[in-house]
Amino acid sequence: MTTNISLLEWLNDAFEKPGGEPQSVHLDELDDWNPVKSSGTQYACEAYALLEEAARAVVMRPETNWNSIVLYLPLGMTKDIAFWDQLLWDRVAEKPEPPSLYVVRSSWTFDETSEEYRRPLAPPFHVNFAVETIFRSFRDGEAVEKDWEFCSGIYAIVRSEGA
Repeated sequence: MTTNISLLEWLNDAFEKPGGEPQSVHLDELDDWNPVKSSGTQYACEAYALLEEAARAVVMRPETNWNSIVLYLPLGMTKDIAFWDQLLWDRVAEKPEPPSLYVVRSSWTFDETSEEYRRPLAPPFHVNFAVETIFRSFRDGEAVEKDWEFCSGIYAIVRSEGA
């Protein structure tokens, strides 16, 4: 049985770990994550609210060194590269992989050997904080080589002022 932790406990743990690797947590591992809906646009809206809470908590800690806080909403795997369709907001969390939060302390770049499509998005709900939202359908270099599936998802990114 897994014991969940609070968002603030997870953030504290993430910043205590040495090195510059991104730290991540599935939202369903957090006590703070109790979505009303199990998928779709409302679910995404609730995930953005948790991202906002995480960003506010990090901003209140001026001693922390961070580049960005990222919310990843997986949309699943496809044989071919996927292109954005507004209806994909309704598919958020339909797949078994739960959304994740990342704390990124150094510059984070996407794999340049990957094959990908990405585009900026505007969420279909009101957002009260500065967030960059990107749809991305990709496969890394190994997946290209072995002709594996594409992974698609929505990335919501809050950047530190210095990033």
